[in-house]
Amino acid sequence: MATLNFTCQMLQGSLYAQLAQNTVASDGWRYTNRMAALGCAVLAAITSLLVWHTPEEVGCTPDGAPAPAPPASLYAASSDDEASGKREGGDEEEEEGEGSEEQGLLGGGVRSSFRDYTLAEAKRTAALPLLSLCTGSFAFCWAATDFYLIAIVASNGAGAVDLATTYYLPQSVGACVFTILGGVLVDRGVDPARLMVVAGFSCAANVVLLTMSGAVLANIAAGVTRGICLSGYGTVSGCVYGQYYGRTHLGAITSYPQISVVVFSAIGPLAFGVAFDLLGSFTLCLFLTAAFPLALSLCILFCVRKPPPMPATS
Repeated sequence: MATLNFTCQMLQGSLYAQLAQNTVASDGWRYTNRMAALGCAVLAAITSLLVWHTPEEVGCTPDGAPAPAPPASLYAASSDDEASGKREGGDEEEEEGEGSEEQGLLGGGVRSSFRDYTLAEAKRTAALPLLSLCTGSFAFCWAATDFYLIAIVASNGAGAVDLATTYYLPQSVGACVFTILGGVLVDRGVDPARLMVVAGFSCAANVVLLTMSGAVLANIAAGVTRGICLSGYGTVSGCVYGQYYGRTHLGAITSYPQISVVVFSAIGPLAFGVAFDLLGSFTLCLFLTAAFPLALSLCILFCVRKPPPMPATS
């Protein structure tokens, strides 16, 4: 579901970039934004007809939850059978409650001698701080380069209008392809942290390629590498923490990377602007910016492994 959602976001971004390129110059921003709002309203109406109200309506339940009862129309159970079924259901619910502490990394209602990590325990592993910082480095690079993108492209002799076709469209295509590919690889057992490393290398490559943004091929390559990085952030970062630490305390654990994203998004444009004032060159600033995700990706590659399961306590 996360893969499909992120793919749709990238496609919408690509369509909006093309709309802006074709209509802003002739019809103005007001008309362009009205058309974009109309398109969003139409998509929302269509989506509301296709998406289920709740996952339970199609038989999906949270990890460890009992399966929903079959529709009454399929079985004509006697009153005695119904009563015994209710008693059995009550017993099962009590067993689920007693075993909730024992359900750990296995999930799906399977009893285990292990349990999920707490936030305090997750913070003591090398994976959580490094993955959080790597996610924050993505946000740092995106915020910095987006804020100064027009100026960077202009300094290399390219026009801002060309970005819609040579940068944002390849970005959307790359994000769509690699988001789906990343989801398939994770489902087949590939460690999501290794895919985060690929996303980090792609983020660094995207920033370096912006130094050559005057060339069409460099813009296309920069867009594709940014799409790969976006796919790693949008899909892989959503599953790596659940696989590493379990889902019991997932909300508290994922607050760390989310805080990292917010903080580094705010710092990115300011730090990039200060560096440009000191160095007087976008090229040097971009190379320094690329070193941030590159260094963290190397740290994840050599230092991060899936933490061992935590033994259940009495």
